Amino acid sequence: MKPGEAKSRYHGTWVLVCAALAAFTACLDVDRMNINLTLDEKDLYTGQAKIEFLNIHSTEGSPEKQKREMDELFLEYRAEADNVLRVMPLYDPVVTLRNKKALSTDAVIEGKFKNVLSVLASLLSEGEFRVEGDRKTLSVYCKNPFNDSDETDLIIRYPGKILSHNSKNFDAKTHTMKWRLGSTGDREIRFALKSE
Repeated sequence: MKPGEAKSRYHGTWVLVCAALAAFTACLDVDRMNINLTLDEKDLYTGQAKIEFLNIHSTEGSPEKQKREMDELFLEYRAEADNVLRVMPLYDPVVTLRNKKALSTDAVIEGKFKNVLSVLASLLSEGEFRVEGDRKTLSVYCKNPFNDSDETDLIIRYPGKILSHNSKNFDAKTHTMKWRLGSTGDREIRFALKSE
């Protein structure tokens, strides 16, 4: 795979994901988003994704309008989630609401992926995105992810060999790299992996 190939191949996916996510949380606000990717040890391109939207709540002025807006979400979230799943490169996806209260909830999208590059390209912004690798190695570099996004954590777990990374929150015991994205977060994501 040539450097820059992932950007040109998946360039339009980001726009679709943003539009779908905006529809999912239409007039609502989300305090935080966590993107958890767990890569398979033997095939570092495949794995499982868990995307969490934490504390979805209405920004309407009165409690009555906030409740009405949340009630609409509770009734229609499956249809809106289907729109998100049409553009997310996941298979066997499951969407659930958790910590459901009258005026807030969390939403979780879980599924498997066959190519981590398509997931990363669809979730990271249109900033510079370079990839190098083959079936045994993978090197990813992304500059300026989520230029104007709210706070988002990108968490990548890989039980195999991590050759290098720039994660400020690395857990060597669990082989977990974590980046805090957003307007005040990390401006670059870089990691290199190797399967055995």
